[in-house]
Amino acid sequence: MGKYEEAKHYTNGYADLSWFELLGQEGKAEVDKLRVWALANSYTLSMSMGNTEVLSDYLEFLSGHPKEILPGLVTILKSANEFGFPVEPVFERFSKDIKGLGNDLSVVDKIHHLDSVVTSMT
Repeated sequence: MGKYEEAKHYTNGYADLSWFELLGQEGKAEVDKLRVWALANSYTLSMSMGNTEVLSDYLEFLSGHPKEILPGLVTILKSANEFGFPVEPVFERFSKDIKGLGNDLSVVDKIHHLDSVVTSMT
C-alpha cells in the first residue's frame, strides 16, 4: 500500500518487547523472534523507501538469517528496479544460496516468491 512511514511506527512497536514481565523461556523466544522480524521488516521498509544506505547492513542480516534470503532478495530487486542501483554484486554474493533455494522451499513458497519477482519487474 506504500504506507512505509506508518508501517515503521508499528514495526518499532514490536521491535523490543523485553520489558514484558514474567516471561518464561517460551515467551523470551517469541520476543526474540519478533525482534528479528522487526529488524527484517525495518530493512524492507527502508529499501522500499529508497534508503540504499542500509543495504550493506541488510546483506549482513540476510547472511545470518538464511530463511530471509529469498524475500530479502525480492525486496532488494524491487528497490533496485524503482530506484536504479546495481544488484549484480548482491546476486554474486548470494549465488550459492540462490542455487540451493529450490531445495528448501515448498511449492507454495516458490509460487509466492516467483510472483513477487515477476510483479516487481512489471
